[in-house]
Amino acid sequence: KNPANQDQITALPGAVEGLASLLSSVDTSTLRHVTRAFANMAKGSANREKLCSHWPVVQGLSRLLECSDLEVRRSSSLALANLARHAACQERLCGEGELLLGLLGLVGGKDAESGRHAGRTLANLSRGVGNQKLLLAHDDALPTLTDMLLSPDVEIQRYGAGVFANLACDAGNPAAITANQGCLRRLTRLLRSEDAETARFAALAVANLACDTSKQAQIGGDGEVLLDLASLLSHDDVATTRHAARALANLAWDPANRSKMATMASVQQAVATLLVSHDVESRRYAVGAMANLLYRNIEHQTWLLQRPDTLRAL
Repeated sequence: KNPANQDQITALPGAVEGLASLLSSVDTSTLRHVTRAFANMAKGSANREKLCSHWPVVQGLSRLLECSDLEVRRSSSLALANLARHAACQERLCGEGELLLGLLGLVGGKDAESGRHAGRTLANLSRGVGNQKLLLAHDDALPTLTDMLLSPDVEIQRYGAGVFANLACDAGNPAAITANQGCLRRLTRLLRSEDAETARFAALAVANLACDTSKQAQIGGDGEVLLDLASLLSHDDVATTRHAARALANLAWDPANRSKMATMASVQQAVATLLVSHDVESRRYAVGAMANLLYRNIEHQTWLLQRPDTLRAL
């Protein structure tokens, strides 16, 4: 547990190899200790790449995600969650076939603690560009990840929203995600989450999905999402405001969404208010949203011309 010792242990010749060999032990007590040791060592950023580069460590921890002992499953999933924080480890970890199956099993399981660790691992793994298509290629991935969005555990919900925010960065994934109406509906409902981080990730996911122009009308739906995004433009968290503004800017490019927004005074006013934000990036997206709203839409143009303060802000 002592951070000062973690680096020393991984630097000892044969130490990592010796501990990795114990991951195949048939003794439950040994498995508990060795998985906890890897979880602690993986807390050190300098150790993660070394541990990931030793393939028996990754294979052993992945296999133990399905161990019958709860404590072993928790420690293994924690170790993998810590390893997945390192960018260089993310694609290596996704290359282990048993890992994804084990993680999906835990996030959909009954134990919240191991589910949280597995959810955090998936959120980190999905940051790797090469992993974003790979994660959705598995048959069970989308239904299980969608279920995370409805989890009674706030942390698992948060990680689920984070996974989709990352997956939506891949140009081919928005089609698969939006094709599942249950997934899109659950994701957009999290825009109203009382947990600030969950709302932030949900707004980022919608912003990334809305980069696909062919999906903008579907995401805008009956307009409820547009109102929810507008309400986030005054959020205390700057990152949430940025993501919501970018989402509205993207969605406003669609003619059907523009027409809906023309009847939503709260959306128009929220965007106009953001034009004088102290945050440069928020202002940038607000200007983009306003430009798209005005494009070939006489209602928005008339609305703007009647508001000298907004004109001055522009």
